[in-house]
Amino acid sequence: PVPYRAAAVLFRAPSGRVLLLQRSDKVSRAREWNLPGGRPERGEKPAQTARREAWEEAGLRTPRLRWLAVLHPGYVVFVQDVPRELEPRLNYESAAAAWVDPQGPLPPMQDSLARLLRAY
Repeated sequence: PVPYRAAAVLFRAPSGRVLLLQRSDKVSRAREWNLPGGRPERGEKPAQTARREAWEEAGLRTPRLRWLAVLHPGYVVFVQDVPRELEPRLNYESAAAAWVDPQGPLPPMQDSLARLLRAY
């Protein structure tokens, strides 16, 4: 198994827009925008973590999950194309969700994620 600390899913609509979640005040990095994702549970492989976290944080399934990149050491990102801009079901970890154009203005997020979104 590949060592990793977290896994996330980049949901991409036909428009090219991607789903971002704004972290709530109840978790670390409050108000920062990120992809649905998180830390692995014992024995999980990266794709399993990404699928579970996408379901827990956004209520979205990932039937055609594909590997995209390692964003920074230990942070694996997968991509899931969706047929339209789906409405996520947020849990306590997120305060808001938005579908954004990765080539347009981006909300506050880690620089490495912004670079990945613009490159993809």
